[in-house]
Amino acid sequence: MSAALTKKILFVLGGPGAGKGTQCSKLVEKFGFVHLSAGDLLREERQSGSANGELIDRMIKEGQIVPVKITLSLLQQAMNRSGRDLFLIDGFPRNFDNLQGWQEEMAEDEFQVQGVLFYDCPESVMEERLMERGKTSGRTDDNAEAIRKRFRTYLDSTMPVIMYYEKQDKVFKVDATPGPDEVFEATSALIGPLVADNTHATMSFEESMTTFYVAFAEQQLDQVCQALGDMRVSAQRSSSGDADAAAVRNEMLRACELKAQGLQTSALEQLKQACAGADVDVDAALIAFARCSALGAAWDAAPRFSSCLETIFATQARASLDRVRGSKQTAKVNENGYIDRAFYVEALSELLTGATDIMNAVADVTSDAQVLQQVLSPIHSSSAEIALQIVQMYAGDARMVAWERRANAQAQRDPRQALEGDDVEADESLQMMDLFLDELAFIIRVLVSYTAFLTTVCEGLGRQDGSDGFQIKVQELSGVYLVLERFYVFQSVHKATAIAEPQELEQGVYVSSVVEDVSFVLNKAFFRASQCMSYHTTLSIVIALVDALESQYLPAIMALPSRPYVIPLIPTNATTASGSNVTRSSSTTRLDTEAEGEQNDVSFSDMLLQAVDEDLERSLQEEARLIMTINSAFMSGEFIHALHEKINAFSRAGFPNDAPILECLPTPIHEMSEAFRSIVANEVQEVLSRSLRKRLSLVIQRQMDEQLQYVLTSTQYDAFGSQGSPLLQLVEQEVIKNRELRRYERALCSAPFEDLVEAVTQDLTSCVERALLVSRKPCNDLGALQLEREVTDMLARTSTLVPQKSLRAAFTRLFQVVFILNLMQPSHVLDYLASVREELSVETITTLLRMRVDFKQQDVVRAVEQMTKVDVKNAASKTSAPH
Repeated sequence: MSAALTKKILFVLGGPGAGKGTQCSKLVEKFGFVHLSAGDLLREERQSGSANGELIDRMIKEGQIVPVKITLSLLQQAMNRSGRDLFLIDGFPRNFDNLQGWQEEMAEDEFQVQGVLFYDCPESVMEERLMERGKTSGRTDDNAEAIRKRFRTYLDSTMPVIMYYEKQDKVFKVDATPGPDEVFEATSALIGPLVADNTHATMSFEESMTTFYVAFAEQQLDQVCQALGDMRVSAQRSSSGDADAAAVRNEMLRACELKAQGLQTSALEQLKQACAGADVDVDAALIAFARCSALGAAWDAAPRFSSCLETIFATQARASLDRVRGSKQTAKVNENGYIDRAFYVEALSELLTGATDIMNAVADVTSDAQVLQQVLSPIHSSSAEIALQIVQMYAGDARMVAWERRANAQAQRDPRQALEGDDVEADESLQMMDLFLDELAFIIRVLVSYTAFLTTVCEGLGRQDGSDGFQIKVQELSGVYLVLERFYVFQSVHKATAIAEPQELEQGVYVSSVVEDVSFVLNKAFFRASQCMSYHTTLSIVIALVDALESQYLPAIMALPSRPYVIPLIPTNATTASGSNVTRSSSTTRLDTEAEGEQNDVSFSDMLLQAVDEDLERSLQEEARLIMTINSAFMSGEFIHALHEKINAFSRAGFPNDAPILECLPTPIHEMSEAFRSIVANEVQEVLSRSLRKRLSLVIQRQMDEQLQYVLTSTQYDAFGSQGSPLLQLVEQEVIKNRELRRYERALCSAPFEDLVEAVTQDLTSCVERALLVSRKPCNDLGALQLEREVTDMLARTSTLVPQKSLRAAFTRLFQVVFILNLMQPSHVLDYLASVREELSVETITTLLRMRVDFKQQDVVRAVEQMTKVDVKNAASKTSAPH
């Protein structure tokens, strides 16, 4: 009958950390759903020893994906066994392959998908929840890197499934951002009608009670326990309705519970059998204990179950220690005298993960604190004792004391003075230290996660360890880690700055290798610190990172222009005094004095040519180092900004109740980012000052004096519109098609090149304005219109160099100049005085008005007098205004 029952199914989907598990538990409690997890079913089947279980185990070990048919078969069996018709399937379908398999294998008339319960939650909120859960979950995959990978998988694979059902109007979307209770209210409102239509759900208590009596008569313990559990859920679900009916059901439930106590002896006997023998099946023993707990005999069952688990885990822990000792004996020693220590980390993680798994399973069976304390304490004691021994052995093989002694000696000196000079740590030493820190940070995380987990599973569990417990060991290891990580950061940054050399980022674009090396070191150090799950440890490491940036890295970037680097140069077109182009490169400037038949004497002209080439080579190398400095400073600012954001996000998610880490630093990280932006801006100005700025100013002033005219006839105005003006031709030649600027485009990163173009544009507009004012160029109304057209075209043409950046701000003053020149009457300036005075002085405005040959001089004088009076009045009001 159960297999033929039409089943109503809700798929429950959402990102990792959206709260699906919490909401499913609440839905089971209130509405009587059966909660199924595809992942849990696969794990159970894998451990069952069945043919399917062996297949699943083999495929997982070989890294293969378990066929969806197997998953669907397990889901179908679980639904049929339950005898129920309301199901929540959590985390399925994860992708379109799952969805297609469901549609092909599951008959629609028997398995009716009502829709998808979709918990929508921002990624930042989910990450914050998972990072917080990582402190107590005992799971080593609740870390920032693993979490982000799970987000990507969810977005790439699961979201398309949700969108598929959304098109069919079958998505129950719930905002999962608020607290669990608020989210559940919204969930209940959405799916309430679905449950109300399900007549079977309203009969679940009576049916469960019937099942109970049938099972009790047949002495079927599993069915009795299942029926009691269903009755409790149904009674809880209906408690908020009719009070009288709820009271009757509660009385009936108590009667069944009293009757079920008659089966306690049988349940205890089954537990005794499950715990007997040398090869005890932990899952079978746990199921037997769960029966005792369901029948109210948890306290009586606890001693035997506790003794059983103590024996099992003591044996497993000792076996784990023996494997570690065996691995140590067979481990190969490298050339530096170290062994591969990965087996220590793996053994420790496996030991404590196994302990947390069984503790979680027992806690799911009973919530009685005394029972939990009695059952779980021996597991913890066995695991803790062996774990601490493994850590001690690891510390010896890793030569932790020697590393700590060396780092402490370094820490007693001022790192800014101790690391001066070219004395750098050997690569092998830094590599071994890096590996050791990776291992140590992971060990600390495992121990911290396990310690935090103990407080959540049972109050007081683990406190009997006293001074020899995990807390002391964590503090000891954290202290060692802190000293060594600081040592590693300063030594690595110092080495990176000492051995830095030009690095080709892409063809023709060079940066200093120190950028990539230091970025890698700092990001890795912060990642390790975040794994330790300690606010003070993380804060201390971040302070060390900022200190290394300020004391070593920033000075290294600032010194790049003076470092004796030789950067590969492409052949350069050098312009001679006569204007002709001569192509030269470093490979063609040497004089060939060894050619047969040539005179040994070098002529004066050859010597002069060689001197010119050497000067050109030197100049180009200086310029190349300057450009490399700009690129390096830009990339430094980018990676420091990214580090700033990473630290801020981690601080908010990992330590929401502590002071933000970024607010506790002696030097704010954003100031470091600003420092590198300042370097970019200053060096861009230096590049311009080498030739572009000087030449641009001379050429524009000369053309303004000799060629440009702004007293135009209509014929001249129209001709400039169709043929182009001399000023626009100059801009095209000196800016748009400038070979030097094109060379910078090939050698600079995109953002610094945009800054350079903006600076060139600012120079261009300033030069045009200055040339106009210096020459006091006469113009009429058509000439003013022509200048406006030229300035507008200049903006359009220069913008083609950097399509992603607006250059409008560089033209603000020049457009104000054009605006004044295009006034209909001098007096009109008074209507716009407030706005134009933000950019232009009274003297500049006066000069511009006098440049208009078609303005009457008395009108100009009158406008200037009125403008001066307004300006004086405004200045006086500002002076007398209270501060």
